Amino acid sequence: MKKTIKIAFKLIFISILLLTTTCEDPPIITSLKMGNVTTFAETTATVSAEFIDISSNVTGYGHCWATTNSPEVSDGKIINSGYPSKDEFSSSITGLSPGTEYFVRAFAMEGDNVIYGSGEKTFTTLAAKYINITAPVATDNWTKGSTQNITWTDNIDENVDILLMQGETIALNIADDTPNSGTYSWEIPISLANATNYSIIIRSVSDAGIKNESEVFEISEDLYISITAPISSSNWQKGSDQIITWTDNITENVNIELYKGGTKNSDIVLNTTNDDSEIWTIPTSLLAGDNYSIKISNVSDGSISDESADFTISAIIPTVITQDAISITENSATLKGTVNANGEEVTVSFEYGETTAYGNTVDAVPSTVSGTSVTSVSADISGLTVGTTYHFRLKAENSDGVTYGEDKVFATSTTKPTATTLAVSSVTETTAILNGTVNANGYETTVTFEYGTTDSYGSEINSTPDLVTGSTDTDVSASLTNLLAGTTYHYRVKAENSGGISYGDGMELTTNAYYINITAPISTDHWVANETYEITWNNNITENVIMKFYKDGVFQDDIVETPGVTGNSFSWTVPNNLVYAKDYTIRVMGVNDNTIADTSEVFIISEPTGTTGTVSDIEGTSYNTIKIGKQWWMAENLKSVFYTDGTVMTNGSSVGDITGNYTTKYYFNYGNSSANAETYGRLYTWTAAMKGQSGSDLNPSGVQGVCPNGWHLPSDAEWMELESVLGMQASELIQTGDRGTNNEGGQLKQVGTSLWTTPNTGANDSYQFTALPAGFFYFTGVYYELTEGTFYWSTSMDGTDVYARGLSYQNGQINRGIADRAFGFSVRCVRNYIK
Repeated sequence: MKKTIKIAFKLIFISILLLTTTCEDPPIITSLKMGNVTTFAETTATVSAEFIDISSNVTGYGHCWATTNSPEVSDGKIINSGYPSKDEFSSSITGLSPGTEYFVRAFAMEGDNVIYGSGEKTFTTLAAKYINITAPVATDNWTKGSTQNITWTDNIDENVDILLMQGETIALNIADDTPNSGTYSWEIPISLANATNYSIIIRSVSDAGIKNESEVFEISEDLYISITAPISSSNWQKGSDQIITWTDNITENVNIELYKGGTKNSDIVLNTTNDDSEIWTIPTSLLAGDNYSIKISNVSDGSISDESADFTISAIIPTVITQDAISITENSATLKGTVNANGEEVTVSFEYGETTAYGNTVDAVPSTVSGTSVTSVSADISGLTVGTTYHFRLKAENSDGVTYGEDKVFATSTTKPTATTLAVSSVTETTAILNGTVNANGYETTVTFEYGTTDSYGSEINSTPDLVTGSTDTDVSASLTNLLAGTTYHYRVKAENSGGISYGDGMELTTNAYYINITAPISTDHWVANETYEITWNNNITENVIMKFYKDGVFQDDIVETPGVTGNSFSWTVPNNLVYAKDYTIRVMGVNDNTIADTSEVFIISEPTGTTGTVSDIEGTSYNTIKIGKQWWMAENLKSVFYTDGTVMTNGSSVGDITGNYTTKYYFNYGNSSANAETYGRLYTWTAAMKGQSGSDLNPSGVQGVCPNGWHLPSDAEWMELESVLGMQASELIQTGDRGTNNEGGQLKQVGTSLWTTPNTGANDSYQFTALPAGFFYFTGVYYELTEGTFYWSTSMDGTDVYARGLSYQNGQINRGIADRAFGFSVRCVRNYIK
């Protein structure tokens, strides 16, 4: 019974399975067909295809291509991303070769199985962009100065750049961004070097990779002669020496020929040295004309030649000078002149008349002149009108033309003289000489001058001479005295004879004004109270002068009162009770006339030497200060470890060897002891003292460095200024080592041996500088010379080292030497007093 049940169950299962299989849809088979090639370029193309059916097994799809029929995915393919849809799709193919025919078809992949679409398409990529230069070619030899056509073919649309190469180097940009017309007209510069390794590159403006370089060709120059003189504007006179000049690149001699109107006239010189110039004496036998030219040709090759522009050869012009007429009466005169015929025969005459049209001609005596010397000629004329002005000129005529002298005039005599007022001379404060000329025109004439402070005159003085005769101009003058200084006078000459009075034009003279001109003090002067200075001036007065001084234009006090002083200088000891400033002036004036005065330039008056004060650093530490000469000095060594901007320096007291360290701003407590710093001040490397600024030789130095606001580090020149006040001679100032013979160093050192080592030679501290023996830091990390000496920085360098000052217990001198910037020295600051 159980066995029968099992069999029946199996039959039912088989029947159900058969029934199920019979009802399923048939499987979908992937198919696609090739579309179109929609776009293509040199290396790319876009193609399409369309799925007809898509099975669920598709793992990829796209296009494949080859240069032969029926491309396969093993040739070249592109697989699109994403699952396909039953419609058209496209692929972008890249990496193709320009100008190549391709076959393309669509495909789909189901695992390793490739299904190719129906149909295939062909297309040919665009040809590659190119430029091909067709000229110049290797056989070309282009001549400098010539115009040549650069030619090329291409398949691009954009403009091009054209370059000239010499070997691998760009010799010239021929054209930038020029139209791509396939040809370019180029005038070859004559400045290029002759060479056989030139080539031309033409490249696309938008893609420099699209370019072509021509074959190598030659640039040279033809043999030439180029005349540089004469030129078209040249006008060369017969008989003159002229220089014919030319340039060339030949080595042979040359022939030089003269042409007129295009026809050879004569040889100038044949087979002459080719030295680019020839002096030519122009023959006097030539006819004057404007159509001459010069031809220069190569002796061995006449085709190498040049002909100048047409120029002018002009006649030899006689030198003609019209001179003043003489022997002038009421109705006659003698005309005069000189003629140099300059080697040709000339006919000489005078033209004359009442206007420059002349109208009358008279032969000169002599009437014919030749040779090359100056010949005087004259002509007597008569029948003239009394009191009339006549024009005349000398005329000389030769075969080449006429030459005239300048126009001159004369007037026939009248009964009235001619008077001309001339410029005054020898003017002083109270005197002058009046000048004029008078022509008596043949009659005895009395001459005077009128003068006064207005143009109405009012005074008259006889001239010298006071009586004039004849018919020529006579110089006359008159010496005036007792004039007022700085005053303008009017004057004129007056001439009188039986025919009447003639006046010259009115003129003016101004007498010299009285003056005082202060020469000291000047704007750069800095005078110190209690010291004596020379006030100096120039003047032209005889009276005494008085002096006053002013501050900012306000009167302060008299320097010299009435009755004043004479001379040009006065020694003044500057008072010590002034308000010290830079706006003082001194006024010098006449005792009797204080309008005769001058005020000096603005100068400085400062506190007397020995004046004391104080200054505080940024940490609030107060320092005594002392005025020495024109300088304010700190009378104590600086202790600050901060700059005025709050920056702190580096404590180098325990650092050790700092050899060659010129960048870190170190300060030191001598022997690493702050107690020493409190007594002697601190030691600083030069970089710390300068706050990193570069050196300065100026006076004042302009370097604040570690100093308080309003103070600065002294330069070498500022130390010398101090030393000069102490008595050091100028010849010693610029020396190095221990200097001074007047105990200059002793005047700066603190008195006694409580801090200084015995004997502390010369120490008297007479200027209250109070130098202490602070010793110094040696850059290897060792301290030296506490109680024995002290050393101070300056801002001035000698090479890489720095000028410094030193004082010793052993002598009263001041040492000037150079030190390594890594030393640790003391600092004394100087106030920024405006000098």
